[in-house]
Amino acid sequence: MPLVHGDRVFGRLRADGEPDLELLELLSGVVAAQLSHGMDFEQVWRDGRQDAVTGLLNRRAYDETLDREAARACRHQRELALCLFDLDDFKAVNDAEGHLAGDEVLREFAAVLRGVRGEDFAFRVGGDEFALVLPETDRAGADVVSRRLLETSRVPACVGTATVRESGELHAAADAELYDAKRRRN
Repeated sequence: MPLVHGDRVFGRLRADGEPDLELLELLSGVVAAQLSHGMDFEQVWRDGRQDAVTGLLNRRAYDETLDREAARACRHQRELALCLFDLDDFKAVNDAEGHLAGDEVLREFAAVLRGVRGEDFAFRVGGDEFALVLPETDRAGADVVSRRLLETSRVPACVGTATVRESGELHAAADAELYDAKRRRN
């Protein structure tokens, strides 16, 4: 019996022996509907947490992940680092070359951030600001990661880093360091 809901086909439901076709038909409808609703929920959840331009996780996912990982690091007395990146002169790219060129710059930097370990999280948190949440990573490790990423990237950026051991409010601490780095550059 095919598993069909609307225009989606999910496979077949098979029975051994002499099946009760009416029961099989009812079951296949219920199973297909549940599969369809599950896929719809997953898509809505993903769309609400993924940046449309870069494909990275977005600000909502960042807030959820940072809260969860910071609580976990504190509870288990583990390391956690946060790196915030801000692209240099991004507004100038948009103004001189247009928003499509700016989007390409964002995608290029996002591609570099995807080069982190599988257990790390990369986000576009807004405009030209990106973040990495690095579980089980201390300050020295975060500095190595951010330096390597900036050296790999053709897109110039500044970075601010904080760890859960240094500050309970990671975002504010990393943001303050990021803007110190930007001021030193100017």
